Amino acid sequence: MAVDVRKTLTETGYVAIGLGVVSAQQAQIKGRELRAWLNETGECVAGRVRQTSARLGDEARDSGSRAQDLADEVEKRIEPVLEQIQGNLDDARKRVEPVIEQVQDNLAALPEQVAQAVEPLTAKVRELLGRAA
Repeated sequence: MAVDVRKTLTETGYVAIGLGVVSAQQAQIKGRELRAWLNETGECVAGRVRQTSARLGDEARDSGSRAQDLADEVEKRIEPVLEQIQGNLDDARKRVEPVIEQVQDNLAALPEQVAQAVEPLTAKVRELLGRAA
C-alpha cells in the first residue's frame, strides 16, 4: 500500500485546522458562559449591596427616630424637675435675703455696741492708771 504523503499532510493540516476551529469555538463558548456567570454573580452581589444599603438606611432612620424619642422623653422628665429646682431656689432666696439683711444690720450696729460695752471698762482702766501714777 502506497502512502501518499502529500495527501496525508493535507488531511493532517485539515484536521489541525479543524481542531483549532473547534478549540476556538469552545473557548468562545466558555468565554460566554464565564461572562454570563460573572453577570449573574455581579447582579447577585449588586442586589445584596442594594438590600444591605436599604436595610442600613432603614436602621439609621429608626435609630434617629429612637434617639429623638429618647431625647423627648428625657426633656419631658427633666422639665418638671428643673421647675421644682427653680421653685426651691426662689423659696430659698426669699428666706435667705431677709436673714442677710438682718445680719448686715447687726454687723453695722456691732461696732457701736462694742464701743458702749468697752466704755465702762476703759474708764475703769483709766481710773486705775490714774491712781497708779
